[in-house]
Amino acid sequence: AVRRGSNGRKVFFNQVVAAYTGWCDVRNRDIASVVFGDGGAVDPAVVRDLVDFMASHAAAVPWRAGDFALVDNTVAYHSRQPFAGGVRRVYASMASGTKSVNPNAQDLVLTSGARMPGTGLGCWQIPRNAAAGVAHRALVEGYRLLDGAACYGNERELGAGLRRAVEEGIVAREEVFVTSKLWLTYHRKEHVRAACRRSLADWGVAYFDLYLIHFPISLRYVPFETRYPPGWVHDPAAPAPRMEADPVPLRETWEALEALVDEGLVRNIGVCNMGTAMLRDLLSYARIRPAVLQVEMHPYLPQQRLL
Repeated sequence: AVRRGSNGRKVFFNQVVAAYTGWCDVRNRDIASVVFGDGGAVDPAVVRDLVDFMASHAAAVPWRAGDFALVDNTVAYHSRQPFAGGVRRVYASMASGTKSVNPNAQDLVLTSGARMPGTGLGCWQIPRNAAAGVAHRALVEGYRLLDGAACYGNERELGAGLRRAVEEGIVAREEVFVTSKLWLTYHRKEHVRAACRRSLADWGVAYFDLYLIHFPISLRYVPFETRYPPGWVHDPAAPAPRMEADPVPLRETWEALEALVDEGLVRNIGVCNMGTAMLRDLLSYARIRPAVLQVEMHPYLPQQRLL
């Protein structure tokens, strides 16, 4: 049996129950949406038996306001019904067997020809006392990209987790794509190299696979010995703590990053949180084109105009 959608396309039986139970609207009229491959009707009792089976084997997951779910449709086909009585139902029919998650299934080829894993471990807000263990566990589970930053304040611990995995023979350093980011207070050319080397030392690696400008905003310099990572405000102890801008041309910062590539400290360079206008400006003079634009994207921030 297949499901026939409003656009005329047909999908096979793994989606039938989900479609029948969850997509009863103007496009999908319950049993009319479920047909045999030749267009013939399926006995409603057959589908309802399957629905009863799903109901008897249902798994209940707590659902709170603001929650959202990510479903891998190569494993579970799903549909949903509107909220009724404060409950939202999500129906899913499993594909045959289960699928092992391979974080490196879709590598991305960068402008340099380097391959970057399509899935990685984002390390923002991982507490310092947990970061080493989390990084190590991620590498054990198959992750091969660790995405860090100076401002996360946990690069030394992440490096310890990476080092442990290398020492245990789980990975070689060359198999792990390590990313770090230049913080806002180090945008002047005389500070870029020192900031990169500080992050390299914390990670305990000789080079970064990717080094990014974290934000297209430049702030007044804060020496390492004063505070590291420096954070957003220039002096947290001031009566009225505030950010203090230091207008550094993006070109100055980018050319300093290009010098890091020339020196072999980083393999690829890129930017974060940057819009189209600034990207066009950057591309007009970049000797080494940015390999990556990293932005936040999720159901609450889809970035439709940018992406």
